[in-house]
Amino acid sequence: MSKTFEFYFDIVSPYSYLAATQIAGLEKRTGAACNWKPFFLGGVMQATGNKPPLMNNVPPKVQWLMRDVQDWADYYGVKLGFPSGQFPFNSLKYERVLTAAAKEKPEAVPKLALELYERLWGRSGKPEDPAVITGACEAAGLDAAKLLAAAETPEIKDRLKAVTDEAIKAGAFGAPTFIYNGRLFWGNDRMCILEKALLK
Repeated sequence: MSKTFEFYFDIVSPYSYLAATQIAGLEKRTGAACNWKPFFLGGVMQATGNKPPLMNNVPPKVQWLMRDVQDWADYYGVKLGFPSGQFPFNSLKYERVLTAAAKEKPEAVPKLALELYERLWGRSGKPEDPAVITGACEAAGLDAAKLLAAAETPEIKDRLKAVTDEAIKAGAFGAPTFIYNGRLFWGNDRMCILEKALLK
């Protein structure tokens, strides 16, 4: 039986974007399977008393983080451009659409997430632009109108809250969060440690 690990992510998180681009390689090198789990980072932050890195009112740290994100993008060889407009943006609709996709067609979630990330973080897209979701759904072979409608239902809202609560219970306080064999690994820069654990 192959090993599996959980990847809790939110579209608003630049480090989750970076991590998402490396999941396929991690799976190939370790033979493990990733379970992509969209959760609402805002809910995690509120529950744990954490704050987004760019809102911590420590200017030198903010400057360092901006450089760090770009350094990781350069290291991975991926494009990076912060989404247009106000940041951080409200990602709730995105996470609900991903949750609806996870219910309807779980195997399409990685593709949909990567398409959303590419449009927002690879192309500096506008989070409020409806074309971001519709274009990503089309590229992932999903019906955008159906998922957007499902995203407004109590069932999907409750499912997203349940996954978010599940992550918090497991110890999550930010994104990306990985869980393997009951152990939490936090951050894009801890993927090498996760990989070592998966190879044991």
